[in-house]
Amino acid sequence: MGQERVQKLSEEEESFYGYKYLPRKFKIVLTGRAPGKYNLYLGADFSGQRMNRLYRENIDTGTILRELRPLFRTYQKEREADERFGDFLMRVGIVEQERTSAMLHQPLK
Repeated sequence: MGQERVQKLSEEEESFYGYKYLPRKFKIVLTGRAPGKYNLYLGADFSGQRMNRLYRENIDTGTILRELRPLFRTYQKEREADERFGDFLMRVGIVEQERTSAMLHQPLK
């Protein structure tokens, strides 16, 4: 077995990875594009009937945090009773309701 490379995380990355146990109402997907780069998908419904949509493409952990924090704050302040995160994003127009399989990987911004 080869020796594993251990990389020290920055404080920002430690903060990001500290979000281990988000409530189930958060439907957020990150897919790796390259070392330290991710695609961020948002907007799925809890039942699995509505898929996530590509929100940001090829971004680092710092950018992920800068994108998610204001969304979380707005969700906390403006959500309706028992409203899940993906449903909230759709209701306020951050992601659109109409979806096709071709739209899944088209960036919103």
